[in-house]
Amino acid sequence: MASIRKRVLKPTKTGKRKTVWQVDYKDNQGKRRHRQFPTRREADEWLVEARGEVAAGTHVAATASKTFKEVATAWIADCKANGRERTTTDVYEQRHRDYSGPLWDDRKIGTLSVADAKQLYEDILDRSRSHEIVRRVRIEVGAILQFAQSKGWLVKNVIHLTPYKVKKRKKRPPMPTVEEVQALIQATTEQWPDYLAMLFVLVFAGLRGSELRGLCWSDIDFKRMLISISRRADKFGVIGDPKSESGTREIVMNKTTAKALKEWKLKCPKSALGLVFPTSRGTPQNHANLMNRWLRLAQIEAGVTRIRIKPDKNGKQISVGVAKYGMHALRHFCAALWIESDFSPKRISVMMGHSTVAFTFDTYGYLFEARMNVDKARDRAESIVMAG
Repeated sequence: MASIRKRVLKPTKTGKRKTVWQVDYKDNQGKRRHRQFPTRREADEWLVEARGEVAAGTHVAATASKTFKEVATAWIADCKANGRERTTTDVYEQRHRDYSGPLWDDRKIGTLSVADAKQLYEDILDRSRSHEIVRRVRIEVGAILQFAQSKGWLVKNVIHLTPYKVKKRKKRPPMPTVEEVQALIQATTEQWPDYLAMLFVLVFAGLRGSELRGLCWSDIDFKRMLISISRRADKFGVIGDPKSESGTREIVMNKTTAKALKEWKLKCPKSALGLVFPTSRGTPQNHANLMNRWLRLAQIEAGVTRIRIKPDKNGKQISVGVAKYGMHALRHFCAALWIESDFSPKRISVMMGHSTVAFTFDTYGYLFEARMNVDKARDRAESIVMAG
């Protein structure tokens, strides 16, 4: 029989006595267990749940459960065994090491509560000063506890029971203007001609950096004027599947891009993988090298810069011009170009590799709206019905 009794614990060094409510019960194997709560109400509520879990054979005593560190380690190992990319598992390990680990590693997962989850969010926010970091760590901690549930080590996932809601400020994605892209094309043509085809693929096809580095000649159909995306290269140069199922797609190719690619193919370094933009050794390019050896330099040469304040050799604060955009900004520019060119929202979503059209509208909705002439559309709707 389970019971709840009031206990007054031994006095602390300051002479203060703590009162708790202790639940005594038997677990699935008939072993006697107990758990303490600060109030009778919490003890009653927990006992009701525990009785149901014991009856269903799913109960795991808090003191017998695994530590968060043990479960996190097992989850990451499972991710690796199931083919998760090294880049991804490295991020999992880093976030566990920097955020969730120091806060929860010694905790038994069976003792975690909704209050603990809320405190975790607050502590991570204090450490990172970033709501986005809290959101990402929450997803991973939730996955760790879900893994524990699948193994029968845990009944309740307190992360899934504890949402983290923050009103996000919608930021418009950074992208260059048409004039800035024209200046970048001119600078690349004059000083970095071997990167011109790459620039056109980024500007007119909107590839992600990893997709660009994993692009093969077999993916380019000059007859149909299409670029097919079916693979990507991670930061370690390992070729794998696209970012998501929707990442596998076909993108229309214009004449300018096709011409530049045909010219580049004649002098492209040989690659056993058949890469379009390999290194001189035929291996996948490194993102940092592309930025440092071309894109940042080309922006500075083209005057596409922003001012950064930094100390000089003597510690004096000076203003310097630095490259204004990252490579992903060219992808946003391509989306804006397609919108301006009257591609349908669905076609743009597909060619961008977005999971849904809703995501495309959430990201670029202001551009669609800016092109609409409400008065003209109103009059057009009227004329369709009333004409004649």
